[in-house]
Amino acid sequence: EPTKRVLDDDCPYTLTSMNNLAHDSSNRDQHQNALKLNEEVLELRKRVLGNKHPNTLTSLNPPYLKI
Repeated sequence: EPTKRVLDDDCPYTLTSMNNLAHDSSNRDQHQNALKLNEEVLELRKRVLGNKHPNTLTSLNPPYLKI
């Protein structure tokens, strides 16, 4: 949340921070939260970076959501 206030939802750094938070949530067995965050990151990355950007593609199949 602090990153969003300072940078913007469309900033690649914000998207990376959100992705890291999803990863951390998964590590803490908060898989529903991780899934929700990942879906949000995926949609934002598609819009901001494009469908073929490596970060967008990583969000399609994040390793931390393999349970």
